[in-house]
Amino acid sequence: MSNQVYLNDSINTLKKIQEEMEKHDDIGSSTRMELSRAIKQLELYALGEKEDMDHNEIIQLIGKFIGAMPAIAKLIEMFVQH
Repeated sequence: MSNQVYLNDSINTLKKIQEEMEKHDDIGSSTRMELSRAIKQLELYALGEKEDMDHNEIIQLIGKFIGAMPAIAKLIEMFVQH
C-alpha cells in the first residue's frame, strides 16, 4: 500500500474515534476543537492543499489523539463490558 492510502486510512480511523468519543460525551470542547483541527490539517495534506509536512508534524497531529487515550480506553472498556 502507498503512503497516501495509509494516510487516508489513518484519517478515517481518527474520524471514527472522534465520533465515538463525541457520541459518548467523553471529550471536552477544547479537545474536540483541537482534534478537529488536527484531522483538517491531515485532510488538507492528503488532498495536496497544504504544504509538505514532515513526518514529525504528522506524528504530532496524530499524537493529539493519543492525548485523548484515557477517554478512548474508557470507551473500549464500556464496549467490552456489554
